[in-house]
Amino acid sequence: MHIIAGILLSSLFTKSKKQKSRSYTLGIAEKQLQISHAIPGRIRLYHSKFAHPQSGKVLTERLQQVQGIRHVSVNQTTGSLLIAYDNRVMKEEILTAAIYQLLGYGDLSAAQDSAKISQEVRLMHRAANHALMQKTNGAVDVPTLLAGGFTAVAIKEYWKKGTLGTPAPITLLYWAYRMMGLHR
Repeated sequence: MHIIAGILLSSLFTKSKKQKSRSYTLGIAEKQLQISHAIPGRIRLYHSKFAHPQSGKVLTERLQQVQGIRHVSVNQTTGSLLIAYDNRVMKEEILTAAIYQLLGYGDLSAAQDSAKISQEVRLMHRAANHALMQKTNGAVDVPTLLAGGFTAVAIKEYWKKGTLGTPAPITLLYWAYRMMGLHR
């Protein structure tokens, strides 16, 4: 079922041949990086740190050293950052991840290239995990909930049949979950 949801989400979010402007937000609360306008080769981002003269200057200097970036400008009044880049050399996702890291919020060493469906499933997992953590005040996350559920099913099966037997579909789902790297 999750794979079907991933396929549907992937088809909704994949780029068409036309150059459409997109806007979206990365991060949570004060760490939010808002992408207000993005087309291949040009992106405008908003963040509260862009309004600070020193942060904007440092970020501009560091980004201009990156191969593939043509122009960087900061508007301190609006807190926006406009970047023109060569989309043949740099991907938008890598650029936004780098900016997020330069703001001090993320680590690119964990970034991996993966299939669109896998990326969408990871995104759904992160959203579900965040919602569950907020709802339970940090007491339960998705891996803990799944581990508890799997343990309960295993105990029920053992109680009913007296043996654990061969891997059940739920075990196969758990293995798929682990193999897709969602546990990280």
